[in-house]
Amino acid sequence: MKNSKSPGMLTLVSFTAYLYLLVKVILFKGGHVDVHILLQQFQRTLQDPWRIFLRSYNLVPFKEIQRDLHHLSLSNPFLNINLTGNVLAFIPFGLLLPIVFRNRQWSAAKMLVCSLLLSLCFESTQLVLTIGTFDVDDLLLNTLGGLVGYILYKMFSGPVRRKPDNEADRGEDQLRSQQRLSAPEYLFLDK
Repeated sequence: MKNSKSPGMLTLVSFTAYLYLLVKVILFKGGHVDVHILLQQFQRTLQDPWRIFLRSYNLVPFKEIQRDLHHLSLSNPFLNINLTGNVLAFIPFGLLLPIVFRNRQWSAAKMLVCSLLLSLCFESTQLVLTIGTFDVDDLLLNTLGGLVGYILYKMFSGPVRRKPDNEADRGEDQLRSQQRLSAPEYLFLDK
């Protein structure tokens, strides 16, 4: 009998493929994935650690977000790929993580922390290896994307219901259905 708490093979393959694509897009800018490039960049950083401080970075929250919002265009939504792309890139993370790790109790706060940590790993790697720009707004947008994905997961997964076995259980189910939580309350409860 298959354990209902363990994810299926398709879910694991999907999550692995998603993480691979995320690495390819964020660290390799969509190009060929070559770990040797990362190792070379790391060696360069070890030889000259000050080069990290010569890179451009953004430590001011909402600076880039405000700039992107001023240039937002509904006629050309791809104009602001930084704004929309950072959110969209992490939505699958918020959807897939609770499915892959079903044995954990998930809440919006936990997903917020997990999304922030994954984004921080990517941003720090870009900074240390000098292969991109460290941007605090990317952390905010990626974390928002993970949270949006988690909200979508909660909307589509809904509360798990079991079939009542006897008359007493039917009464309990009827009472529970009368005491339903609103969507915002339900999102922040551990399941």
